[in-house]
Amino acid sequence: MTSRTSMNTSGLRSRLGGAPRHPDQRNKGQGALEETSANTEAASREVRCSDALTALKCRWPVVVVVAGVSAALLGERHPPRAEAAAYWFVLVVVGPILCTLDVALLRLPDAIVLPAAPSVLLLIAASAFAHGNPAEAIRALAAGTLSGAVLAGLAILSRGGLGWGDVKVSAGLLGPLLGCAGWWALAEAALFGFACAGVTGLLTPRRRAEIRRLPLGPFLFGATLAVVLVNPLR
Repeated sequence: MTSRTSMNTSGLRSRLGGAPRHPDQRNKGQGALEETSANTEAASREVRCSDALTALKCRWPVVVVVAGVSAALLGERHPPRAEAAAYWFVLVVVGPILCTLDVALLRLPDAIVLPAAPSVLLLIAASAFAHGNPAEAIRALAAGTLSGAVLAGLAILSRGGLGWGDVKVSAGLLGPLLGCAGWWALAEAALFGFACAGVTGLLTPRRRAEIRRLPLGPFLFGATLAVVLVNPLR
């Protein structure tokens, strides 16, 4: 009687899709799920890289024009000398590419931002120590940390309204760059950039039920360029 009851119970469990009896089967199922998740993530990264390359390929004239205008403005105000290398790298080389991708894809790719961030810090540190001013490098690092922390808090509070790419750009590129000029430069760029983004968002037509995300990258880079042009390098 007992054996018949146990057989019926196991049969019912198998028909209802119950948990596998053996731990090996359970481990195999979990391993297959993790493998599927890893394959999906890898495919998603490939799609993102493909989208970025396609966007740049279709919009390379825009990148060239923006880089040329930025170089002309920056060259008139700040000639390309050793202490201005970080400014030229961020605002002429990296900035136009990131702004174009942000407008096209609403994304600031880690493949560009993450390698560029330590390069900027190295350029700033080399210039600061070459001119006997290590406090400038410390201030740049502190400004990047502060701006990243503030934007990270805004990203959490906005629940997707502000992307983490903007946080990384502010912490690794624009924050340290503005910190070289001073804390006032960081405050000016933040106020100017967010004010322009807010006005643009209010003036942009949209449907009632549509929540449209604005690419914040161009406003952040544009505000940084404006502050650097108005205020000379020290």
